[in-house]
Amino acid sequence: MGMIWYNPKVLGTIWMEHTGLSMEVIEAKIESGETNMGLAIGGSVVSGLVTNMVLGMLIIASSISPIMLALMCSLGFVMTDIGMYGFEGRTWKLYLIDKGWMVIAILISGILHTYL
Repeated sequence: MGMIWYNPKVLGTIWMEHTGLSMEVIEAKIESGETNMGLAIGGSVVSGLVTNMVLGMLIIASSISPIMLALMCSLGFVMTDIGMYGFEGRTWKLYLIDKGWMVIAILISGILHTYL
């Protein structure tokens, strides 16, 4: 999901404007090994799996709609991670870009739990 979200044709260009990065800088960091894409992708996969397991357990233990539970998890676990944005003076637009894809991914998971 993040690979689509941060694509320059979707929200990647706006994200780069708000982070002060460019494709050239990002590519140079990847080539030099300054960034660890494997760790980033692996962390996202593990995070997604754990979130889905927790959501699944909440659905089994609750009579609340899976979509509502997904929304509550999104608001409680994703949207509350606002500390660094305020501390570092990052923009609200960057916050919404960075957290938006996670909220949508969790909501899609809730929808899948509802209909599958």
